[in-house]
Amino acid sequence: MSPTFAYRRSCFGRPVHGLGSQRGLSFIGLLLVAIIGAMVFLLGSQATPIFLEHQAVQRAVQKAANESGTPNEARSAFDRLSQVDGIETITAADLEVRNNGGEITIRYAYERGIALFGPAHLVFRFEGQNK
Repeated sequence: MSPTFAYRRSCFGRPVHGLGSQRGLSFIGLLLVAIIGAMVFLLGSQATPIFLEHQAVQRAVQKAANESGTPNEARSAFDRLSQVDGIETITAADLEVRNNGGEITIRYAYERGIALFGPAHLVFRFEGQNK
């Protein structure tokens, strides 16, 4: 008997049919994936400096609290450290500095945004204090 080619099996045991059952990504699907990937990349490239600046703010607040004894010294230390680290979003006047029995507590809260398109913005709100 001769083999019938109407129904074949692949090497994995599943039936092989015509072009209608092929799996993969169409050109439109590839285009959508590329557009979404580009949007995520652009958003990440704009958000990364914001998070790096927040880490710099955290380090400056901690360092200012550790090396100062009065609220005025803490503010001036934060100003000095923010100039070194390039912190532009928050200033020493925005800090809430308290002296709790010889220990300096510095609290901060600020927000920073990214313009997405038109009137839409992505806003990051940061707050914290020294430990």
